[in-house]
Amino acid sequence: MAEDRLIEGLAALQDAIRDRVLAARAGRPSEELARVVREEVDDQIFEIDRIAEQDLLALVERCCHGFGRLKVTAEGLAEEAVLATGGPGRHHLILDPVDGSRLLAWDKRSAFVLSGLAPDRGDEETLEDIFLAVQTEIPTTRSHLADRLVARKGGGCLGTTLDLDRGTTTDFRPRSSAAPTAAGGFGSVLRYFAPGRELLARIDDRLVAAALPGPRPRLFEDPYLATGGIFHQIATGRDRFAADLRPRVAAVLEARGETPPLCSHPYDLATHLIAREAGAIVTSDRGGPLRQPLDRSGRVGYLVWANENIRAALEPLLLAIAAEVLGEG
Repeated sequence: MAEDRLIEGLAALQDAIRDRVLAARAGRPSEELARVVREEVDDQIFEIDRIAEQDLLALVERCCHGFGRLKVTAEGLAEEAVLATGGPGRHHLILDPVDGSRLLAWDKRSAFVLSGLAPDRGDEETLEDIFLAVQTEIPTTRSHLADRLVARKGGGCLGTTLDLDRGTTTDFRPRSSAAPTAAGGFGSVLRYFAPGRELLARIDDRLVAAALPGPRPRLFEDPYLATGGIFHQIATGRDRFAADLRPRVAAVLEARGETPPLCSHPYDLATHLIAREAGAIVTSDRGGPLRQPLDRSGRVGYLVWANENIRAALEPLLLAIAAEVLGEG
């Protein structure tokens, strides 16, 4: 099936989810939208997630007609599903209906619908196999603008901003920052919540002291509480880097018999291809390929650098400091 048709199907799916969430949010208090409706081993599901996930497979089947045999892995599905959508081919769709749901529930920041499409390799496909990615913004009530980013593996990245009030669109070309250094920019070792923040803060502080010394602030942090938001900020040139080392911290805490932190899952990284095609470098949390299978529950860490200069300056230091602080090897 032609890639243009695949993109159209994913875009239609994301529009439907975005519009459903926007309609359901109207007039509903944040306390209701942020209510925890389900506790999972490695995640919390809020009312706003439940709204987006309703009849999810039926929505996928309708929008992705012609995708062939389609495996679906998504937040909100208890297990992987297989759909016969008609047409040739075998694909694996990994989907997060609302990435950043708690931010959106409290009307703090946009959330995103994330979709990545990989060939079905008989359960051998990983994040590295994603060849199409589509990301659609669900804005707060204070904004009428919403971005869509689309990437083809090896084919670059395109962006569109939709004016929800007027129904007009403006195209743009996402580009990661070309700044030669992280100094003066935004970047951080992500530490969203306890436990484990003390270890991550120590890594962050030591990295800045070693790589960006000086009497004044040399690096600013404004971590987006959503992996899709992190990649959007990198792809649009706003942030210089981000490092998510939570799976490594989780291993340390579990070895001590302590509770691990919540971590990102493969569906949170469904659109990492967008940042790559915008010029950024995205790797595992140890600097290698993203070999995580496209499942629901695996823990995924990552490093994302706006460009090769920033990566070369910071990655060796970060990896050495992290290994020392975490007592690895």
